[in-house]
Amino acid sequence: MDASITPVTYALTTAQTEIWIAQQLHPDSPVYNIAQYTVIEGEIEAAVFEAALRQVIDEADTLRLQFVDSDDGLRQRIGTPAWSMPVLDLRAESDPQAAAQAWMRADYQQPVNLMQGPLFCYALLKVAPEQWIWYQ
Repeated sequence: MDASITPVTYALTTAQTEIWIAQQLHPDSPVYNIAQYTVIEGEIEAAVFEAALRQVIDEADTLRLQFVDSDDGLRQRIGTPAWSMPVLDLRAESDPQAAAQAWMRADYQQPVNLMQGPLFCYALLKVAPEQWIWYQ
């Protein structure tokens, strides 16, 4: 790719602008975070699961959204955020379910840096021999 080509950027929506301003005023606040989890019964191949998620992210522009500071001010662009998916085996914990809840709560309370991204997080938490929690 030619390095002189400027990536296409788009103006922020009113809601995006308001969220960005709110984060600038309160950078340590996770108030706009949303999280959920799904309990999955059965065995999972974590690498295959992650590959499927990467395919989804590659196909969903909204998941690749990045905020950028440009000559035109704050803008958005569709990028390729670097991310990884933690895979945690919590079966050795005295209460794997409680350990999973604590891990998810701690992650949920982390503020997101809109300029760094990614704007999502996924994790697989193994809580029993045939039970996983998929955290989003």
